[in-house]
Amino acid sequence: MFRRAFGDELPDFPRHFVLRYVAGGRPVPLGYYHVTPWEGCYLAGGMVFDERVYRRLPPEHRARIRASGGAMEFLTRRTHAMLTDAIAVFGHVGDPRAERIDLRAGYVHTPHSHVMVCWQRSLPPAEREALVARVAALGPF
Repeated sequence: MFRRAFGDELPDFPRHFVLRYVAGGRPVPLGYYHVTPWEGCYLAGGMVFDERVYRRLPPEHRARIRASGGAMEFLTRRTHAMLTDAIAVFGHVGDPRAERIDLRAGYVHTPHSHVMVCWQRSLPPAEREALVARVAALGPF
């Protein structure tokens, strides 16, 4: 799924989150989300959804998934709920579908093109701005 979407192997460093669908008792990967620890935050990258698996789901299951916001919104929200040690989770987002999912899952735009953030803790505005600027200086991640 990851190789098909990005042309690369899975990152060989933490943290990996996989959303699995149990079909006939055998779990199959439906979504994948990767975050890289960085300065008390996480950099999210490599979000992948396997539409081939999704299309094979029973129609009533697809309808329930859509009604609840979708598989990737669910995975994003659940991942962030597990990242309790983070100040924020940053995304470098260029895909309009991913942007819509991220906005629904709690991300907000920043003044920097393609850089979005989901704040996990409160910070004074000046600290937030400085942190966002440091992430933007990283370039795509």
